[in-house]
Amino acid sequence: METIHFVGGPLAGITLPAPVPAPWMGGWYRFQASDQWTLYVPTYRTDREVLAEPRLQTGA
Repeated sequence: METIHFVGGPLAGITLPAPVPAPWMGGWYRFQASDQWTLYVPTYRTDREVLAEPRLQTGA
């Protein structure tokens, strides 16, 4: 299982385990009660670590 390190956007500095055992391909995330969603994509990967950067944001 991989660990995701968010390196930008509203989730910068947060580290989470990947939701699936396969390589994490990215996903939409929302910070707490915000109505803004951010698409994070992997930009660098090692065997167990992924750096994720924001690509798109939706909402207010």
